[in-house]
Amino acid sequence: MHIGQCLCGAVKVTTSKAVDQVSVCHCGMCQKWNGGPSFSIDCDADLQIEGKESMTTFSSSQWGERAFCNQCGTHLYYHLISPSKYYVSATLFEGSKQA
Repeated sequence: MHIGQCLCGAVKVTTSKAVDQVSVCHCGMCQKWNGGPSFSIDCDADLQIEGKESMTTFSSSQWGERAFCNQCGTHLYYHLISPSKYYVSATLFEGSKQA
């Protein structure tokens, strides 16, 4: 199991998926959201979230939503609604390799 968290620790995420392969998205929406490309871990539907009361979710399109910690502002994930897939910010996990 891999555990990640936001800057303040109010939101924690857990997945059994590997966190050593980072995906990068350069689309305009991801660049606007992140201030540059989005670096994420593909957790598929395998994501457990603790601290949902400290999260804000934004429907960024008809097919997806984005979430951030409403305490510290850390970007948490992009969620593709159907099929359900979570692309979690790579820097939440200490074991991810950002090149």
